[in-house]
Amino acid sequence: ASTDNHTVSVTNGTGSIPVSGLAVGNYTAVATFEATETFKESTKNATFKVNKAVVPDPETAISTDSTSSNPNPVYSINLGPDATGNFTVKIGDKEYTKELKGGAATIEVTDLPAGTYEAVISYSGDAKYAPISKTVNATVKAVTVIKATDVTTNYGTSKNIVITLTDANGKALAGKKVTVVLNGAKKELTTDANGQASYAVGANLAVKTYEVSFTFDGDANYTSATGTAKVVVNKAKSKLTAKKKTFKAKKKSKKYAVTLKTDKGKALKKVKVTLTGKFKGKKIKITKKTNSKGKATFNLKKLTKKGKFKATVKFAGNKNYNASSKKVKITIK
Repeated sequence: ASTDNHTVSVTNGTGSIPVSGLAVGNYTAVATFEATETFKESTKNATFKVNKAVVPDPETAISTDSTSSNPNPVYSINLGPDATGNFTVKIGDKEYTKELKGGAATIEVTDLPAGTYEAVISYSGDAKYAPISKTVNATVKAVTVIKATDVTTNYGTSKNIVITLTDANGKALAGKKVTVVLNGAKKELTTDANGQASYAVGANLAVKTYEVSFTFDGDANYTSATGTAKVVVNKAKSKLTAKKKTFKAKKKSKKYAVTLKTDKGKALKKVKVTLTGKFKGKKIKITKKTNSKGKATFNLKKLTKKGKFKATVKFAGNKNYNASSKKVKITIK
């Protein structure tokens, strides 16, 4: 064993010597006071112990990281960069051990079925750092699956998209919160006993193909899951009602009315409807807009001679509705 000598001055009967760099272990110190004109020489032995370094509290040195998307618990230790030794996680009869590198180690438990367990997490210690341990609950989450079938609908018609949440074995997960986002609108739904939640695709969505996303954020027992589906909104059908009509040739005002509605019977207002045809070799084309009831009225005052007028009434369609047309017979007598 090596011996270090230190000298210190004594003031008012007291002197102190700082000692550093000692390894862990037991030591004996021999203090000698040299004789002076007033005091005789004296010697005193004392023993002391250098303990292992104080490590951070287990609650902060050892951490648990269980993200919403990871079914497995992950445990980590982070001590000083000079720490060595082993990091161990023990769950039941299973034990997982890693050697510290740079004072840190991480263990992910990957081979346990879903459930809650008691985990004993420990650090072996080394020549400098004392052992530590803590006991925590370890939760292995069940993996979830979320899905929905694509939906096709027509403009003006609402239709439900059904979202289903299950575990990896197909077991329905009831009472879980699911967030749905469609065309910037967000809504939170709760799954029913079948693990399903229905979201109504609004009747006012413009004609377009949309992507709807749905998310389960996960909880203490189940991982998070997200999915997407398509919502296709097609143009709706339009329906023209135009009946045959008879006018007297001498009558100055010959008002002929048609009605344009959706296939659901709703009036299509403020859209253009065109009447075309030939009468006595002359082309006739008149365009009118429908009113609030979907009615467009044409004045056939130019038909002043007796005869048959075969006409076509047409709605050319627009961004939300398909075109429609109707052939009609108008008699002038």
